Amino acid sequence: GGDDDDDEPPEYAPQRQAQMQLEMNAVALNNELIEQRGAAIDQISSEVRQLSELFIELAALVEAQDEPVRLVDERLQRAAETTDAARREIEKTSKAQEGCAVS
Repeated sequence: GGDDDDDEPPEYAPQRQAQMQLEMNAVALNNELIEQRGAAIDQISSEVRQLSELFIELAALVEAQDEPVRLVDERLQRAAETTDAARREIEKTSKAQEGCAVS
């Protein structure tokens, strides 16, 4: 024979049709899940690109702040040194004037 459906008893036809419908539903569900996963992957990929761009911008901002921060640090260091030197001068002058009776 050529076609297997011709060899089956007629009472199997509804069962075979139901099985084919289940298989078609399973394929359709599988295809839908694949599409949903693909869309989710595309969304994640887009968000990762956006996050990467944000990190690149942040790195540029941090780099741009490096020189001003370094200058502030240098100025603070010089101010601390100058303040320390001024304190020593005041102490030296104060000791020198201890014996002075002009006050």
